[in-house]
Amino acid sequence: MWLVLNVVSAFGVNLLAFLVTKYVGPTPLQVLGNFKGVLAAFLSILIFRNPVTIQSIGGYMLTTAGVFVYSYLKNEAKNAKVKEDAPIQGPRLGWEKYDAAKGPLLLKHTTRN
Repeated sequence: MWLVLNVVSAFGVNLLAFLVTKYVGPTPLQVLGNFKGVLAAFLSILIFRNPVTIQSIGGYMLTTAGVFVYSYLKNEAKNAKVKEDAPIQGPRLGWEKYDAAKGPLLLKHTTRN
C-alpha cells in the first residue's frame, strides 16, 4: 500500500513540475531554485548556527542580487511590451478616436455654442 502511495505522489510531483515549467518557463524556475538554496542556507544558519565564511556570504549576496536583477529586467521588458501595444495617448480633445486596426482617427470636432 505504501509503495502505491509513494508512486502516485512521485508521479504527481513530476507532473506538477512539468506543468509549472511549461507555464513559467525554465529560466524563472532555475532562478527561484537558486534563491531557494539561499533561503535554506539562511535558515540553517539561524536555526542550527552553522558556520558562515566570507566567501559563502558573497555567494549568497551575488545570488540574491541576481534574482533581483532578473526580476527587474523581466518587469522592464513586460512594461515595454505593454507600452508598445498600448494605443497612442494624447490630450483628450473630444475629436480623436483610436481604432486598433487603423490607428488614430481624427473625427470632426463639434462644439456647442
